[in-house]
Amino acid sequence: MIVAETSSLFLREMGPDDFGALHAVYSDALAMKHYPHPFDSAMTTAWIERSVKSYRTNGFGRWSTRGLVR
Repeated sequence: MIVAETSSLFLREMGPDDFGALHAVYSDALAMKHYPHPFDSAMTTAWIERSVKSYRTNGFGRWSTRGLVR
């Protein structure tokens, strides 16, 4: 798993353990207002699986981010 960290930002590859946090956002109608519709569980799982596959096949993909609390 690739990790990049600065004093204010943490980036890493996403994986199955991120389902809960990602689904909380992707299933929210307001957060997904610019998408055709909010994600159901299967769509969130597929999003994660596509990202993991991209790391292997392309050497890059979507990363999970979080700001560091000071």
